[in-house]
Amino acid sequence: MLQYYSLNKLPKEIYIDDIDENLLSDVVDCKVIIPKRGNHRKILDTVKENATYYLNNNLAIEELKERKNYKLHLITLLKN
Repeated sequence: MLQYYSLNKLPKEIYIDDIDENLLSDVVDCKVIIPKRGNHRKILDTVKENATYYLNNNLAIEELKERKNYKLHLITLLKN
């Protein structure tokens, strides 16, 4: 997050979950909000679900690519 905001404009507010909001607000110098309920909480939950889904799918795809490359490597070694 620090790397991102070192290159991009800082927002007025950051909605985030499971972090020390005082520490983060000191570091990024903007208002940090940890929503407990309501629309912002629902949006944050959706963001977490999407991130988990994306991460799991990309890991599975990368594992398949590695297996395929490993098999191709073995076939190449066997042919030589």
